[in-house]
Amino acid sequence: MKLNSDNISYKLLEDLGYSVSKIKESKDFRGKMPDFKISYDKETAIVEAKIKIDNDTDISSKESQLQKSNTYEIDFTTGYKNNLSRIIKKSSKQLESFKSDEFKFLSLLATGMHTLAKFEMFEDTLYGCTSFIVQGKEIKCYFFNYSEFKKYNNIDGAILSYIDYDDSIKSIFYLNTYSKKYKLLKNSNILKPFGEYIFDPLDQEHKNYIFLYDGNNDNDKVQYIKNKYNIKGFIINIDSWNTPEIATVLHYTNITQ
Repeated sequence: MKLNSDNISYKLLEDLGYSVSKIKESKDFRGKMPDFKISYDKETAIVEAKIKIDNDTDISSKESQLQKSNTYEIDFTTGYKNNLSRIIKKSSKQLESFKSDEFKFLSLLATGMHTLAKFEMFEDTLYGCTSFIVQGKEIKCYFFNYSEFKKYNNIDGAILSYIDYDDSIKSIFYLNTYSKKYKLLKNSNILKPFGEYIFDPLDQEHKNYIFLYDGNNDNDKVQYIKNKYNIKGFIINIDSWNTPEIATVLHYTNITQ
């Protein structure tokens, strides 16, 4: 069944607490305009909304596996994804086509199976994430790899959402620190509906929760990270990693991750 992206995204934004209006298509920009204008406490933003759904072939394959053995096994790789990059590029153009000084947001919703893995792929692609193993502990590093946020700094931030096991939608707002409106947005009332669920890499780095690469395409980025954070000894850089899962279920439609 084909999901109605506009209706689902409209409801998502409305449930967050925003006043939402659909942007009418222009004859000159048919299919190229962003989807919504949202407002909260007299502040507004323009939103382009996308939904990540499952491939029909993958669904059929997993249904077949479940019918045979009530199990299925996947080899799901997170990290930067070219298909998401293309979606973000198109979204950036759609947001750019709307000429206004309002904040510009991208909304990405993960649906179907393995929504948390899809959610992580959104984050990895936007921020160019990788991970390091330092003294047996995994630490995520932002802007280490190719970052869509860095390239498309007209996107001021992203609403990343996923459908949880109980069919509720969980959302976090991710700030683009390369946006010219970063500081203005961070202190804006437009983000109040997210409460504490706002992710700012600069804040997270200050709290020592993450690494942040801010070099100039150094030949040895790993050494740059070691120097910046005064790391002694051996560290491992992981550009992508697999998260194999085996699920045993009674009903296939109940699988969410």
